Amino acid sequence: MKNQFLFTGEQRITSTLASGEYLWLAFFGVSNLCTLYKSDVHNPNVKYWDVEIVGDEITSMIEDVTYLYTSLDDSINIGAKIEILSPITITYFIKDVGLTEKAIDLIKDSTFVYFLLPGIDSGINTKIGKYNLSTRTYVETIDLTTVFNAKKIDVDANGILWVVTNNDPTELIKVWYSGTWQYQIYTLS
Repeated sequence: MKNQFLFTGEQRITSTLASGEYLWLAFFGVSNLCTLYKSDVHNPNVKYWDVEIVGDEITSMIEDVTYLYTSLDDSINIGAKIEILSPITITYFIKDVGLTEKAIDLIKDSTFVYFLLPGIDSGINTKIGKYNLSTRTYVETIDLTTVFNAKKIDVDANGILWVVTNNDPTELIKVWYSGTWQYQIYTLS
């Protein structure tokens, strides 16, 4: 038998993240405020925290031992950094003026957070906004000039970024730094 969970007064769920015995649930925003629950993984109706995040949508979430990081659809903020033990402590990554689309995914390494902007608006290609992990300051934009319709981003143990598109056929893009940012497109068939 399947369980049905009702979240009275909330919009649709836009992102989830299971973390041990907890489940983070992000709900679509109303009046530029998203709701974020920290719930029990076995029964999401049991809420430990219920906080508001500035933005129209939380599009993706990742965590480390101290913080939950989110990518956002917002005109001012590209992401948020939330203390896991006390989720009412929220700070934001301010969107650089050159980053006009919403961030749809994010990944981090030990020093930086990378926000993926998909390149689906007319005339805009995929970009990656690079931010300092601890200070939340903008560092640079990695411009993938011939890539469009990106969907997900990841980073490997060597610090190489990997982006996958939602194109047909799907493209896998290897992104690395060698004096300048370089990238190579692999078409998956």
